[in-house]
Amino acid sequence: MLDLGMPARNIIISRGSARGNLIIALLRYIETNKGLFPSPCAAISWSPWVNTTNSAVSAYERSAKNRTDLVPWHILEWGLGAYPPPSDKSSSEVQAYVSLAQYPFSTCTPLLFQDMAVIEGNRVKYCETPHAPHGLILCGILGMVKEMEDVGDVAHEVFQCW
Repeated sequence: MLDLGMPARNIIISRGSARGNLIIALLRYIETNKGLFPSPCAAISWSPWVNTTNSAVSAYERSAKNRTDLVPWHILEWGLGAYPPPSDKSSSEVQAYVSLAQYPFSTCTPLLFQDMAVIEGNRVKYCETPHAPHGLILCGILGMVKEMEDVGDVAHEVFQCW
């Protein structure tokens, strides 16, 4: 998009699940490598994978939402082995990009998400939809149209005030 001449101030990046993790990892990369890429206007990460640890798998397996979720717990278990690069899965440098909940960071990009608001200066809004499955964006398909509209309203309000 930048190569096409679109200014970063007009770009909002948004994805969910494992790709939501990639959105947040990209923000970390941009912040860590200042000047390499401009920061986008804003980011929305829908149901991101932010805790890809063995304890997260066992907690998710026991979760009440696990029974109705679109993503079964064994997919997260598979992701633990498949997602990190094979070189050194346990290094803190790798984990900072993979298990983002354990490695909060400062970002100048407004983010609709969770867990990173504790870093001074971050403009982060946590939004939870009760009884929604993983992959909130699919709620419309599941008849949760009002819930999707509510999240859209939250996103609009958050980015308007920033």
